[in-house]
Amino acid sequence: MKDIQEKIKSVIGCAVALILTLIVSSIIYLGCNESDGAIINSLSFIGNYVGAITTLIAAYIASLLYNDWQKPIILEKISIEQKDIYLLSRKMKRNVDALLLFLRTQSPPPLTGLNNGGEFSLKYQFLVNNILDDI
Repeated sequence: MKDIQEKIKSVIGCAVALILTLIVSSIIYLGCNESDGAIINSLSFIGNYVGAITTLIAAYIASLLYNDWQKPIILEKISIEQKDIYLLSRKMKRNVDALLLFLRTQSPPPLTGLNNGGEFSLKYQFLVNNILDDI
């Protein structure tokens, strides 16, 4: 942010110096031509150019501020998604660990399979469904 502030200060300083130089040089030029109301004529002559310059400077400053604002927003989004991914991976790991513990400690009834509606198959299906829900 400090870098942006320094850039903005330097751009504004250069713009003010350029505008003052244009005003003074036009006063001198119009004064040397013996023009009536040299100051008023120079200000009206330079006014259009000053408006264009200040518009360009304002657009440049806005782009600097927008780019500086955009970086923290992207980092914040990444941080939020990172937390979500971490929580989901922890939940999935717990469910996989529960399934592995179940498979290590329980043995299926002989020759019955997993789709018979027994206690083992229902517990197995419940644990597998928990894992699939996390995906």
